[in-house]
Amino acid sequence: MTKLNIELLEEALKSQEAGLTPCKIEAILSKVRTLVEENKAPPVSRTVKPYAVVISDPEGKIPAGTEFTGWAIQYDEDRIGVGEVSKQLVEVAKDFNASRSGKKQPVASIGETFQVASRSLFKDQHLVYKHKDPVFVVVTDNSITKGVNA
Repeated sequence: MTKLNIELLEEALKSQEAGLTPCKIEAILSKVRTLVEENKAPPVSRTVKPYAVVISDPEGKIPAGTEFTGWAIQYDEDRIGVGEVSKQLVEVAKDFNASRSGKKQPVASIGETFQVASRSLFKDQHLVYKHKDPVFVVVTDNSITKGVNA
């Protein structure tokens, strides 16, 4: 269906060729505005889909019922190893604390670093975070056969 611009409709109705009285024009425009308002689609609310990090624990080293939170990050494996990621996060925190914003309100934890440090500070340490808010860590035994009737 083609969308109609109400201003263009009003201009067309007021033209001499239409031959309508101002009272009739206003009645038509009022009816069109009412129909437009009635047919407006309600705003679609987005469903929030939170992240979760899944950890494989087939040997059961993590006690059942233990809850963790964490952050999902990417690192440049050509420049840093997985063992150096935590050291790089500390460097991001130090870089932030050395900045003007960090001198006003320094961070004291890695969680605070994710919340307030800019992406460029992470990028300088060859890290990219996927979201600033911590997510739940879900522990699995990495088996699909347990509890399934085969």
